[in-house]
Amino acid sequence: MLFPLYNKYQGRGLDIYKDSFNYWLSHSRQCVERGFGMLTQRWGIFWRIFRFAFDRWSLVVMVCMKIHNLCINECCDVPARRFAEDIREGDEWTVLDNTREDDGLHRLRAVGERRRRITAALQHNGIIRPVHAQMNSRCN
Repeated sequence: MLFPLYNKYQGRGLDIYKDSFNYWLSHSRQCVERGFGMLTQRWGIFWRIFRFAFDRWSLVVMVCMKIHNLCINECCDVPARRFAEDIREGDEWTVLDNTREDDGLHRLRAVGERRRRITAALQHNGIIRPVHAQMNSRCN
């Protein structure tokens, strides 16, 4: 057995490369979430619902990322609090419940040709979880 402890802690009986896919997908998602957290902290446009056309959302996010990177290069501080001019009457933090009637159909196990191709590429290249992440963090 290649990794004797690995199978002991592996969740849901996945093979090593499917588990590797899940690990790297989660790792990437967390990086993206941290990035959006930094953008939200710096730019007030992310503090409320976008009130412009959907086809402009990606452009606005890209511009904010580029200006954010410029601020990092120029050592600009991130504001510690919201600017008074950014606060509007009735402002409040809102978490929208984006559930849909067909959510049950979309919450099944992820399957698909793209996932199979990526898992096959991980296996072909011998890419697995890093050693420090081979044990599941759940308590038994």
